[in-house]
Amino acid sequence: MAEQSQPVTGTEVVVATPGNGRRAELIVRDSLPILDTAKFQQMQSIARLMAFASLVPEHLKVIRNGIIDVDQSIANCFLVVNQAVNWGMDPFAVAQETFVQHGKIGYSGKLIAAALQKQLGIKLYYYFSGVENSLGRSILVRDKKLPEETEREVKGDVKNWHTTTKGGSINPMWTKQPDDQLIYRGTRQWARRFEPGVILGVVSDDEL
Repeated sequence: MAEQSQPVTGTEVVVATPGNGRRAELIVRDSLPILDTAKFQQMQSIARLMAFASLVPEHLKVIRNGIIDVDQSIANCFLVVNQAVNWGMDPFAVAQETFVQHGKIGYSGKLIAAALQKQLGIKLYYYFSGVENSLGRSILVRDKKLPEETEREVKGDVKNWHTTTKGGSINPMWTKQPDDQLIYRGTRQWARRFEPGVILGVVSDDEL
C-alpha cells in the first residue's frame, strides 16, 4: 500500500493507495482523537460494544417497540467514549457516571472533579464554614492552602447551590451529604471559571 502525505495545519492527511485495483483510502492522523482515522474507528468499536452491554446504563440506549435502535444507541455511547478519551479515562467507568435529562447527557459532579484532577494535576483545597447540615453551610475552593494568596478561588453555600426535586423540595443528596455536594459543585465552579477547557461542553446535574 503506497502512501502520499498531504500537509494540513494541525493534522497529517495521507492518501493510501492499495494495490489490486482497490480504491484509495484517506487516512487522517491528528492529536485530537475524534479527527484521527484509526482512533475514531477504535472509538466506534468501543461505542458499539457499549451499546450492546447489558450492564451499561439504560439511558444511553434507544429502545423502540422492545427493539434496540442500534444506530442511535451507538451514537449516544460514542459521545461518552469521546469524552472519556479526552479525559484519559475508562469509557465504561465514565458511562456509569452519566445521566440524561431534558434530552441532554450530563456527568456527575464527582466525575468532573476526578477529570479536573487527572487532566491538570491540580490539588484543590476546600474550607468549610457555617453550621453543618444547614442552608448556611458554605465552602471556599482554592488552588493554594490558606493563608497563601491566590486569585483563583470560588465561594458558595448550600442555600444558593442546592438543587431541587420536581416537587420543589431540596434534593435529598444536599441534605444527606451537603459537604460532598459542595465539593463537587465547588470544584466544577472553580473549573468553569479558571480552567474551562477541561470541562468544555460538559454539564452536570444541577446545570441541567
